Amino acid sequence: MRRLVAHVVSNGEWFRLSVERGVAGVTEPCVSEQERARRLDELSNAAPDEQIAALDRVTHAFEQVYEGLTSEQLNAICYHRRGDRSARWYARHRLAEVAFHQWDLRHSLGRDATLDEELAFFLLPTLIESNLPHIYAGRPGIKSRFGLVAEGRPVSTWLLTAGPERLDVVRRSGAADVTITALPSTLALLVYGRANLAQLMRQGHAHIAGDRGLAERFHTIIPRP
Repeated sequence: MRRLVAHVVSNGEWFRLSVERGVAGVTEPCVSEQERARRLDELSNAAPDEQIAALDRVTHAFEQVYEGLTSEQLNAICYHRRGDRSARWYARHRLAEVAFHQWDLRHSLGRDATLDEELAFFLLPTLIESNLPHIYAGRPGIKSRFGLVAEGRPVSTWLLTAGPERLDVVRRSGAADVTITALPSTLALLVYGRANLAQLMRQGHAHIAGDRGLAERFHTIIPRP
């Protein structure tokens, strides 16, 4: 649990620095990987009250940065080790990180770990259209097309085309080898690597049309974050 809190705090600190530097026109790394690892260890070993205070501080500082940004500044490009992103993306990804790590915490303790449907629906474009292509690592010989459909939501269909070099994502329906239909919360947990598609299929939480064998290889082809 301490490691999880330390991760949320240290990433928040790094996000804030990346946004501040990006708005100022600097797209170089703000800290080295070694410095990040040291900070994570330091926070992991801190007492619970120190961790809580650090989380409060980073949350306040992160919100303060965004309170002063203009629409133009929200589009400023900021450094990210998996490909530079906009300041606007950092805000949405921070929301995703806090939401999913809260889910991790509750799930690990055996408590109700449902993800809010409206929150999941809001995050899906960021998770699918931005995050997945950036973390995709093409594998020779793999070419497949997955359709993702948010159940009960209009104009919420994505077509993912996986190739040996990149993953192309468009927000539209199209010919797919496998189409996965599920509630927004289920799709969000799936693409964020918190749910297993084969298990979702068995439980009736995801409906599959097309090649079921390929569906069970979803996370072999589409990587977890």
